[in-house]
Amino acid sequence: MEESEFSMMMMKERVKEILGNEDWTFADLQDMNLLVDNVSKQILTDLTAEEKLELVWDVPVSDLETFGMTFETVLLTQMQTVVVGAIKVALLEAKVSFNNKEVNKNEVSEGSMGRKSSEERTPDEKADSK
Repeated sequence: MEESEFSMMMMKERVKEILGNEDWTFADLQDMNLLVDNVSKQILTDLTAEEKLELVWDVPVSDLETFGMTFETVLLTQMQTVVVGAIKVALLEAKVSFNNKEVNKNEVSEGSMGRKSSEERTPDEKADSK
């Protein structure tokens, strides 16, 4: 049995339980909209966030989109807002130096990045420069 089918069965059982646990008057049952609203709200409080999403995930919200598609779009937009803020803060706190006198000890020279060694400079240049 699929998880969504299981959730639907659980909700139907919960409806029967709610209806069976109350003493209903004819007047209570006469206003079907109010009855459905009250029972639905009781069940809603019992559901986990995952169960709630599962119930509406594939529900169409337009001709082209389901709730799940819209949810993911909104979620991605919100995440991008947070990421932009974090990047902005990181960049504002970053140190940029245009002073060539400062040596970056982590810098890798172009000659050591898999390129052919410079013919002008020998590996033992220090010994040659005496």
